[in-house]
Amino acid sequence: MKPAWDKLGDEYKSSKTVLIADVDCTKEQDLCQKYGVQGYPTIKYFTGATAATLEVRAQAHRTQRLYGRLGFAPAGIRSRYYDRPTDDAVIMWLHDLDSPEIVERLDRVAAELLPISDGAAS
Repeated sequence: MKPAWDKLGDEYKSSKTVLIADVDCTKEQDLCQKYGVQGYPTIKYFTGATAATLEVRAQAHRTQRLYGRLGFAPAGIRSRYYDRPTDDAVIMWLHDLDSPEIVERLDRVAAELLPISDGAAS
């Protein structure tokens, strides 16, 4: 993986908006702990955003619960936002995206949602 990662870094070397980097967690233990690095290799991405919002159908209760597990909270309603069938939208927000607690929560839920491998080659 290292050669491909280095190649990707070379491709974005002059970018003003994208940084490709690697960290040696044996030397940067505090940094790795802050961002929840527990296994290797681990790929992290950051958008610079500190909050995110989304809309979900008012009748989509399971979807709302999933977003709730990620830390999103209902903040308002957009009446008749959806059609076919007509439904309201629940506006949900997630704040403090850059906090270690939210980063850890998102990583934990993402790991739970990954398909379980039986070890067979695909």
